[in-house]
Amino acid sequence: MQERRKYKRIKDRLVVICKLPKNAKVEELGSTGDISSGGAKIYIPKNLAKGEKIDFDISLLNDAIPILAHGEVVWVKKMPQKKTKGKKDNLEEFIVGIRFVRSGSFDDQRIDKHIKRKLIRGDE
Repeated sequence: MQERRKYKRIKDRLVVICKLPKNAKVEELGSTGDISSGGAKIYIPKNLAKGEKIDFDISLLNDAIPILAHGEVVWVKKMPQKKTKGKKDNLEEFIVGIRFVRSGSFDDQRIDKHIKRKLIRGDE
């Protein structure tokens, strides 16, 4: 099967803090599963709606300043709930596909540079 993706995707676990524009005071902590210049797969404990706009900070290792990114939810998948013995409340987790809304900003360039560096090192 031929790859249909426009951008090369790399597996990369990065911490993200997601903010929904409709409720910017609420932040959700999550992580990436993979990332490309065009978007990311994010694991997050909040169910988001397809088409929803989202702002998020991506924390890179060895970089004190997080990348500010903007995106749109393109798909959502609920993860099977993990049963934890002796715990009442088991947290739900969702995998969310995000398409970046790129603006040509410095942060867009930082995402591209991070991915390029990983590809050169062979961290696919």
